[in-house]
Amino acid sequence: RTPAGSIMTTTGGYFQGSLLVETAWEESIAEEIGKEFDRFYSISLENYPVELDYLPRYEVIPCR
Repeated sequence: RTPAGSIMTTTGGYFQGSLLVETAWEESIAEEIGKEFDRFYSISLENYPVELDYLPRYEVIPCR
């Protein structure tokens, strides 16, 4: 049985890392997203990104 929140690999093991979705960023919506982010979070959107150096293991999944 797969533990809750786990991702099983095709080899039967579990992926132990972070999955990152690579998306196109549209500047036209950045202002609107920033406003909503400010409403619900105690930090600003500019301070939210996590540098890849902090992730010990990750895989980038391209968005189609």
